[in-house]
Amino acid sequence: MRYTEAFNRKVLDRRFLTGAPRDAVGFEPTGAAEPQLDLALRPRDEAVFWLTAAAEIEHSLMVQYLFAAYSLDPSAAGQKSEEVAALKNRLLQIAREEMGHLITVQNLLLVMGGPLHVGREHSPHADSIHPFRFKLERLTLGSLAKYVVAESPDVPLEEMTMLSDERKALMRDEIIAKARVNNDGRDVRHVGPIFARLVRLLGEELDDSDFRLDRLSHQARWSDWGYDAGHSDTSSKTRGGYVLVEALDAETADAVRRQAVRALSAIGDQGEFVDSGDELDDSHFDRFLQLYEQLKSIETELGRAVTWPVARFPNTTVASDPLDAMPMADAVLNSHLDEGRIVAERPRAWAHLFNLRYRILLGCLLHGFHIAGPLYEETGVSAGDRSAKGLLNAWAFREMARLKKLSEKLVQMPLDDSGSGDHAGPPFELPYTLQQSSFEADRWHVHADIFSASESLARGIQTRFLFDADDPFLHHLIAEDAASSLTAREIAASGQVPPEAKPTGFRKVVRSFEEGVRGFDIREHGNFWGNKTRDEFLANGAFSSTDIVPGNAAQSRLVDLIERPEGDRLGMPRYRPRLHASRKAFVRQWVDAGAPDDQPPGLIGLVREPSPKLEPRPAPHPIDGLPNFEDDIRNLFRPFDRDSMIGWFDLHNYDDVKANAGPILSRLQDGTMPCTGSWPEQDIALFARWIEGGFRKSQSTG
Repeated sequence: MRYTEAFNRKVLDRRFLTGAPRDAVGFEPTGAAEPQLDLALRPRDEAVFWLTAAAEIEHSLMVQYLFAAYSLDPSAAGQKSEEVAALKNRLLQIAREEMGHLITVQNLLLVMGGPLHVGREHSPHADSIHPFRFKLERLTLGSLAKYVVAESPDVPLEEMTMLSDERKALMRDEIIAKARVNNDGRDVRHVGPIFARLVRLLGEELDDSDFRLDRLSHQARWSDWGYDAGHSDTSSKTRGGYVLVEALDAETADAVRRQAVRALSAIGDQGEFVDSGDELDDSHFDRFLQLYEQLKSIETELGRAVTWPVARFPNTTVASDPLDAMPMADAVLNSHLDEGRIVAERPRAWAHLFNLRYRILLGCLLHGFHIAGPLYEETGVSAGDRSAKGLLNAWAFREMARLKKLSEKLVQMPLDDSGSGDHAGPPFELPYTLQQSSFEADRWHVHADIFSASESLARGIQTRFLFDADDPFLHHLIAEDAASSLTAREIAASGQVPPEAKPTGFRKVVRSFEEGVRGFDIREHGNFWGNKTRDEFLANGAFSSTDIVPGNAAQSRLVDLIERPEGDRLGMPRYRPRLHASRKAFVRQWVDAGAPDDQPPGLIGLVREPSPKLEPRPAPHPIDGLPNFEDDIRNLFRPFDRDSMIGWFDLHNYDDVKANAGPILSRLQDGTMPCTGSWPEQDIALFARWIEGGFRKSQSTG
């Protein structure tokens, strides 16, 4: 039902827009004017309309970029694996920046007195606002071309003076055409006109009375949500790698107006509507253009795609009535859902788990804006403890890390049991509602209910599926969900974070470090504080034997690193905002007190969440008679395996494999081939049967 309602809403929205055919919104591919509404609204109301549209766009782009990133499979790229991993990381960084834009738009909605909005376009139909049709699809040159055009400057190609002649030719002769094909034959629109209209509205047309100065303490801030990937230019907030989260905290309407205009301009400068004279080295446009060139080079050299075979539009919907029994809008939508419907039981259960975590993330993000005040207690014995608002922030980042793990799990899993080879993927399905109660206690009760639902689902996965019975991720998740549900219910009852959710002593120190990096894995030095007792933490420092000097914080290197000012590239945590002052003070006090252990002593201070188990290789399809190379043996050797051995022989070449079949079988049987892990027994048995059957080349040739 929600898909039909969303489709009808978009059809109705078109009636308010003028300047072009109904499905084109009045935007032209280049040089478009500001969009205008057919129905005249008061400036503040129109500003809320376009901010809501901007929120949907930022959320939609973020999700599509995340899906594209998780579809990449560096392990299958052979000698290009590091380059593909770098592509994945750059896509993930752009998605982070879209998240920052989404949060900044919520801040703007707050000061406009508009309702918060984190909905998005989740239908495959084009609507009147979005730059292109929403598609969850693997990364291809076609999808990348679409992203390049959508994020490009809104000027004619000839006026893009920052581009070389070669890049202009690439845009003109290849990218624009590919983008149109990927967008179902429709031109890709620029986002810039919407932000241009918002800049004019907030900068010139709104009255001072339209700005709500009593909402400032509810806003999100860079110190709570930001990220900085370590660019050398620390003066620019619009550089690549910087997650922009702009708060509007001035005390007068005129000053807030200026901050709002700067925030909108900064979002545009980072990606969506860069002026033709600007340097584009860090814009989304330039980065997507580089990604296009790099992916094209990699796939040309390898002669194949470097993604998992994920289906488009993976979803958990149930098949409906025959298409000819549906209204046309529903029939079109369901034809797309059929393409990615996850029907295999295990992947479907994990996809439901993903959707619950996605719902928790969006719920925590929205709820945080309803609460005023800081994220940490700042005085007394509770100094450095999370406030209720701070707990929502910590939970939101925890879910981001989990969604990453679950996404990388789902792309390994089959879409169905047909043997088609299509894989599932993260569905990013929105819940039945994103609306939150007007009552604070009820919001916490909803969180508790979702945590309980996730706990039950995780237990069910362990019970139903033998492979998942001992999954360490599920074990950890069940315990965490039970504790989080209890915490949420106690906050609903008392309005206070319960003592059980406030670690003390050594546990509080290591929790501060873990939350400082938002729970993500750190490549440079590892999460050295995790899975250790107090004695192990002191004895096995990440940098030197003086990381922690009990009784002397001034001589402790770790204390020095966390107390370095923002912008110091040697400071910790790297890429993230510094620890809150109350937490830095607690770490210093703990060290000066001798770095005491908790009671009882000798316990692990923080158990880091493990990743889900890797998926097994799919079992071979049933074989009638003797196996043959073309149908049954060649695909047992992954592209990665082939690339690893190509210097000796070609694992996808019949004659090479036949000539080396004996040594290959010996290595398979002793588990030393492939180097990434042994084959399942049924695959080894299949290879042995092929040898015993006389090395059949194909079904027809024998």
